[in-house]
Amino acid sequence: MLFDSPAYFVFLIPVVLIYWRLNRREQNIFLLLASYFFYGWWDWRFLALMICSTTADFLIARKIDPGRGDMNRGNGSFFRWF
Repeated sequence: MLFDSPAYFVFLIPVVLIYWRLNRREQNIFLLLASYFFYGWWDWRFLALMICSTTADFLIARKIDPGRGDMNRGNGSFFRWF
């Protein structure tokens, strides 16, 4: 599925409409699943690589900042503005 193909627009319209109806946490999960579907449409053999990469990035980010909700501490508040 290419970005300029009709199939992409058929995919994009429901994704955007569903995205607007969800709350923030559900939006993130939905976009992740929609992204997996989009890249899986292109070549399903890379899905395992995408899932592993996403999982590794998520786990590493959790180790870097375990208290992620508070941006008023240390480096979090510094990088927030840059």
